Amino acid sequence: MADLEQVEESIQVPPNTGVDGFLLAIRKILRLGRVQGINIGPTGKVTWTRLILGTPSADPLKELEGPELFDTVRPYFIITHNEIVELDVHADPLQGIARLFQKAATQGMYPVAWVSGTRSLFWDWHASATGMAPPGNRGEAYGLPLLYEEKIPDDVLILCTAHERGGAMIDVKLSFKLVMLTGKTTDSTGPSYLQAPAEVPKAIPPEDLPDTDLGTAPTEGEHE
Repeated sequence: MADLEQVEESIQVPPNTGVDGFLLAIRKILRLGRVQGINIGPTGKVTWTRLILGTPSADPLKELEGPELFDTVRPYFIITHNEIVELDVHADPLQGIARLFQKAATQGMYPVAWVSGTRSLFWDWHASATGMAPPGNRGEAYGLPLLYEEKIPDDVLILCTAHERGGAMIDVKLSFKLVMLTGKTTDSTGPSYLQAPAEVPKAIPPEDLPDTDLGTAPTEGEHE
């Protein structure tokens, strides 16, 4: 009978999947069998040792699932598999952010995180109103995590919300989305429900309306 050999294997957990990404990885690792130990590194790398018979596969987690292992805990998957409410395009960052928080509050929802594109225009958009340079930590804004997702257009900002305070992305049930206007050109590609809404027609000033005779309203005596 062949002897068991101890091998060390690892996988990188995507940074925008949070705790749920690590939990998913650990569950999959334990299902490989004969796992001797699991270590989580500071950069999101999960390393484990296990006993095997024969030569280990190049990608051990493919034994359980395809290459898109973390898809179900990525922000894009969670957002698009739940309800999305689209707001108007906003050129004013402070008004736009306040509007997102106000919409969440009126729906009785609790903010969980912001989500935008991997080359998000958020900090440029925000600086256009505040004049403040982006902070060193661009992974947080207004007390919430700011997650970057490659499938989200760079000029889109989404506020993800849950039914309970302190929820995680996996708890998100309702998201509020707006398009940021910065004057910069972007490649806002993606599904229709993640693209900018159509431009709202401008109201016609009263002085530009054509003259129309609508008649004279009857006086009280004329009704009798």
